[in-house]
Amino acid sequence: MQIVMSDWWWLSFADDGGFRGVVVAEGPDFLSAIRHVHELGISPGGQVRGVPIPATHIVAIAAGDRNRILSAEDCARYGPKADI
Repeated sequence: MQIVMSDWWWLSFADDGGFRGVVVAEGPDFLSAIRHVHELGISPGGQVRGVPIPATHIVAIAAGDRNRILSAEDCARYGPKADI
């Protein structure tokens, strides 16, 4: 498994019941971003997958939408994840 370095991560949480939320979190790597979410006390629980957000794209995500749980409706404002 290759670990990609990035300053920001799109972390998607889900469990057997489905989607639990997304957190756009800062961290030098995937595990650090997850740790940051737990330290903030905003982890929605379940399993997590992460995608690094390129520095050139983080500006498109409103500052108020970082480091908080985003609903499916919140995420829809940013389009398909392939656009990130």
